[in-house]
Amino acid sequence: MRVPSSAVAALCSALATLTTGVASASPATAPAGAVVKVTGERVYVSLGTHDGAAPGAPVVLFETVSLPGPGPVRQEYVPVARSFLAEVGERVSYARVALAVADRIEVGDRVELVLPDAATTPADEAPQAAGPGDIVVGTSTYETAAPLLFDVFDPVGGGAFVLHYRFDREPEYTRLDLKAAGEGHHHAAIPAELHQARTLSWYLTVTRGGVLAFVGGNPAQPTRLQAPRAVVPAAPIPEWRTVSPARRARELGYDHSRPGTIAWGDVLGFAVYAPPPLRTPRVHYRIAGELTYHREAMVAEPNDHFTFVVPATGVAAPAMEYYLTVEDGDGHELLASGTPERPERVAVKADVFDIGAQQSRYRGHRHRLNAFGELVSFGGDEFYAHWEADYFYRLFSILYRLRMGLGSYNGQGYLRPATGGDVIPSQQDTVGVAWYYGYSEFEWRFDKYLSVLTKLMLGINNDGVGVGFEGILRIGDELGLNLEIGGLRAADLGTSGLFRLNIPAGRDWMFAGSVWVENLPLDEETGFRMALDANWFVTDNLSLRARVGLAARTIDRIGPNVGLGVAGHF
Repeated sequence: MRVPSSAVAALCSALATLTTGVASASPATAPAGAVVKVTGERVYVSLGTHDGAAPGAPVVLFETVSLPGPGPVRQEYVPVARSFLAEVGERVSYARVALAVADRIEVGDRVELVLPDAATTPADEAPQAAGPGDIVVGTSTYETAAPLLFDVFDPVGGGAFVLHYRFDREPEYTRLDLKAAGEGHHHAAIPAELHQARTLSWYLTVTRGGVLAFVGGNPAQPTRLQAPRAVVPAAPIPEWRTVSPARRARELGYDHSRPGTIAWGDVLGFAVYAPPPLRTPRVHYRIAGELTYHREAMVAEPNDHFTFVVPATGVAAPAMEYYLTVEDGDGHELLASGTPERPERVAVKADVFDIGAQQSRYRGHRHRLNAFGELVSFGGDEFYAHWEADYFYRLFSILYRLRMGLGSYNGQGYLRPATGGDVIPSQQDTVGVAWYYGYSEFEWRFDKYLSVLTKLMLGINNDGVGVGFEGILRIGDELGLNLEIGGLRAADLGTSGLFRLNIPAGRDWMFAGSVWVENLPLDEETGFRMALDANWFVTDNLSLRARVGLAARTIDRIGPNVGLGVAGHF
């Protein structure tokens, strides 16, 4: 691109002071040395007592720059600072520079002593060839919508100029040869269509007489131009990113009616309205407590409506969770209703007498075989061991469940003194007890959240045949958070009162915190017991149960309560 001479003159006069080079001393005539040490602001150089090297003498420090090219890598020296010698030694002198400059200088870099002009130079002698410092560079205002013009004025001439530039985020410089425009000017222009960023870095190289020099910076420290923010067309922010996805979907016409509570065994239907540019609505659903969602595309209906139906076999209590997505015209998937972390929730109501629905709540099982044993110690020689094995069957009627089994209590404890007063273990002997029994338990369920369990026990003990009875009131869903309050009374064994809170933790875990007040195993002293149970479904057909807790008669009579059980479900 050629710029008229009149325009060049005006441009140079207005922009001549924008960017200038740095004059370098000629290594052929100036004494030179090398940097031997850099400490803070001090730069030690190997000039020693060279002619002209005295305190206060000016020096120029150079940075070594490697220039890539088509041939071997070349080393060039770039002037970075002018300083003065502070002290001069026999071999080593030092100068002071700014810390920012010292960071750029390394051991081995070049230093040149600046000699004064010779006073005997004839007045009519031809002037010395101009160096890079005599070159003036002017640029037009950097605007990304207009070409960036470079005008280089070389008063001496005979130089070949190359512009090296790059935009932000570009790893390499682009080379652009400058064209001679007459009267010592050289021109170059970066077309507007090449502008890619707000900031442009550049430097010039000039080659004269086989010697290359830098103008306006160097590859490591280029000159930088920035376009004003007001004239930079900012990258448009996608409209779908400026508001929440759900709001964006609604703004584009999306509409969805949330399903209400449904009964167990019913299908769960979804319907949405998604007019253009919206497309491809999807439903993501799961049973509450599951970790993953099922992702399904919705079925297109007339008038931009879409539907999807979850089959009855995929619907289960206590609730279904879902979220909906839709794509906008640009293909971005928007969260239209709910999120994976906070899904919408639809309660699933189950009829307490619906056999199919209720059986699916228990993983399709109606039968269970179970064994559980525990050891309760009150410290010292006082303890009892209790175990039970049972089978139960769910009838799914008012008589909801029937359980049958057998068990035993074996242990030893202290009787109260015949004369009254407290038990003193160190002064009394323990008495053993054994009670083996069979039992039947009936669960009477009047509502999903209200059940009564009655247990009749019959067995033999130290005195012959013994009878026992246990009753428990359950408030809450058996598979959800529920509270159990009950009591046990067995002849010659004792009485026990129970308070238990069952807490579900996902689909496969159930925890329980229990407290007992009891006088087992001799129906004599009242004690206190508390324990934490953890029930884990290893698979749908196998679960494990563990218990850990404490039992105590007094503050001085405390022992552990531990238990372990296993159950098979089918």
